[in-house]
Amino acid sequence: MSKKVLEIKRVKFDVKGLADSLCISEKHVISTFRDGRTASRFTEFWSSNLHGYEVNTSPCAKDNDGFVKCVGDFKSPLSAKVLSKQGVKFQFSRNVGQGRTCTTDDVIKALESADWYCIIDIREFPISNFMVLNSKLILKWIRTGDLSTSGLTAKKFYLLLSQYFEDIIERSYIYDSNTKLFVQSNDIISEKIEDFPYKDSGTLMDVFGE
Repeated sequence: MSKKVLEIKRVKFDVKGLADSLCISEKHVISTFRDGRTASRFTEFWSSNLHGYEVNTSPCAKDNDGFVKCVGDFKSPLSAKVLSKQGVKFQFSRNVGQGRTCTTDDVIKALESADWYCIIDIREFPISNFMVLNSKLILKWIRTGDLSTSGLTAKKFYLLLSQYFEDIIERSYIYDSNTKLFVQSNDIISEKIEDFPYKDSGTLMDVFGE
């Protein structure tokens, strides 16, 4: 039986380039993109670029951010979620915010609307960690009582990942302004992911270019 392996794509953004393009300071770039309310407007496009899925541009789109192309014309729905200092929530955005209500059934309905979830950890922006999870795994966290309407803290999120996956693969990427694509970088990001329960030897598995 093959091991359960999690791939984490670590992207290092060009803060100076963003600051010049947006006409704001580098300090403001960092604070802006560490805020989930702002970053969530961009993450579906970043993750589409990085993972190659199709962004859902339909004016009627409200439940899914994109689709993974499968066999033939079949498309598997995907949703992108931000992990910020406040944690990560999996319900629809219409169920998040002051004055809005959310039940466990609302979270389950949201999770069942997508086959995949792309989670983007923006807490240490300009380094951001992208990972794709099967929605069945997240639904399992509801059944075990680990996930509720209040979502998951980063510490709890990474703990649950470490309990399920036997190894991780970390790969680093940078944005190539010429091709307009994220490309793998030989400069492996050495900083450990905050709150990830690494083994004593460092990362569970360090692999590049395989």
